[in-house]
Amino acid sequence: MGFRQAYRNANDAVSYLQVAEGGMAEQANLLPRLRELALRSASDTVSNEERDIIEYEYRELSDEIQRIAESTRYADEQLLAATDGDYKIRDFQIGLHHEASSQLTLGPLDLLTDDDHLGISTTSTWNKEDAQQGLAFIDEAINELSSQRSFIGSYQASLSSSMAHLETQIETTASAQSRIADTDYAVETATNIAGKLKVTAAAKVMVDANNFSANALKLLKQS
Repeated sequence: MGFRQAYRNANDAVSYLQVAEGGMAEQANLLPRLRELALRSASDTVSNEERDIIEYEYRELSDEIQRIAESTRYADEQLLAATDGDYKIRDFQIGLHHEASSQLTLGPLDLLTDDDHLGISTTSTWNKEDAQQGLAFIDEAINELSSQRSFIGSYQASLSSSMAHLETQIETTASAQSRIADTDYAVETATNIAGKLKVTAAAKVMVDANNFSANALKLLKQS
């Protein structure tokens, strides 16, 4: 039962990380467009009117990255954004014991990908200088998001390995339990048969003894 529960915990942890990675994948699709807009606005060939249009789309995309971070949830828990500054340490019990090898721990910043933690919340394309500076922040955000997704991938691989090991443990334990139960059944069957033989033998001895006594009395009477 312990192995099976640990397996379920590991499977739930995989689902948890898959939800987080799904949100990050959507954010990763938006960052290249942000960079493209910043790159466009960084050129002096762009007019102020065009920069206004660029900034409008830029803000919408930045807000969407934040919205994804806040709306990516597992069991009503925000995964990619801290709720009211609540930075959680997440523990997943994937083994039978209270030790490091039986637990998977995610640090408080391991999954955060809101626009503050990606470093793009203060960027803009209102003018050439802001757009040029924003390029560096966007590049850093792209690298950070790629690192986060790689981190999740490594944990998913570790969980898959743990689940395979737990499956083996479940099978071998069930097999051993079956052998023990079979052995106990054989012993109990033999004990039951032996008990019945003893009862039968005792009954036969009593019958023989009664017959002997009856025959002895009969001979005495005849004499």
